[in-house]
Amino acid sequence: MTATERTAVCFDLDYTLVDFDQRFDEICRDALATELDPVTDEAVEALLIALGDALDDQVADPYESAVGAACEEAGVDADHAILRDRLQDEEFAATSVAAPVREALSTLAEDEDLVLCVLSNGHDEVHDLDGYVDHVVTSYDAGGTKASGEPYALLRERVDADRYVMIGDDYEGDIEAAREAGFVPIHYEETDGPDFFATLSAML
Repeated sequence: MTATERTAVCFDLDYTLVDFDQRFDEICRDALATELDPVTDEAVEALLIALGDALDDQVADPYESAVGAACEEAGVDADHAILRDRLQDEEFAATSVAAPVREALSTLAEDEDLVLCVLSNGHDEVHDLDGYVDHVVTSYDAGGTKASGEPYALLRERVDADRYVMIGDDYEGDIEAAREAGFVPIHYEETDGPDFFATLSAML
């Protein structure tokens, strides 16, 4: 890479920049327990499936839609807004950003030839990483998930760069779709852990 090249470095959010300290099905179970007693496996499964579908379909309030499906499965007339808020709170509380991630982003942010971006299929909440990130593009912004390619096209419209790099854990959305969109894909796996981010600056 020459000194004059401008590179957009894009990161997936969940399970790449942000770690989950608790399994998502457990997060869902804890959230549902505020209104449902007992919380059945079927209700948790209904919530998981409905949330994934709602995000894929760009439902305006995917969390409320999903908890509604869980309540319907459980046969309970609960307050969907309360459950939605609790689920979002539980999810945020269960996430963390590892020190090597922060250190890598801090180092990369100092490079004037790099533009740091987040590409996410979900929300635009980037934890407390907004101090490092220049642009955030979500599937809701683009009108389609990463697998559709639309977030990549929108990122290209917003960020003028000589090359585009995508780093993420999901092979379909973060690797195959990125490659199809002309991005250089880098597959991050959970087993890579801190070592990946410790060497990321050298890779770029």
